[in-house]
Amino acid sequence: MAKNKYNATRTTYGGYNYDSKLEASYAMELDWRIKAGEVKEFQRQYRFDLTVNGKTWRSYKIDFRVELTDGSFEYVEVKGFPTQEWKMKWDMTKILFQELTEGENAKLILSTKQGSKVEKQYFK
Repeated sequence: MAKNKYNATRTTYGGYNYDSKLEASYAMELDWRIKAGEVKEFQRQYRFDLTVNGKTWRSYKIDFRVELTDGSFEYVEVKGFPTQEWKMKWDMTKILFQELTEGENAKLILSTKQGSKVEKQYFK
């Protein structure tokens, strides 16, 4: 598979192309969570319009929107290499998160790889 400019290897899993092995691995985890009865369904590359004072500032595609079987939601960004542009959009997403989603019924998750370990940070 080809590498992108951040040295991530584009990977195909389940008939979908992902920007990295880490992202494809998270999709595999979600498939297992569906089989375990924890996840109802998930969407890839879910788009947010980051709107301030009634004007769209930027759009942002988060890697996964996950609907759990209890009716709650997880919005997951899988990140290997954080760019300046991504950091700016991520900060705005955290600020506007309650307005962009189902409010208290949703969690924002950042999944990163630190060495050989995957870490998850949760935001409300």
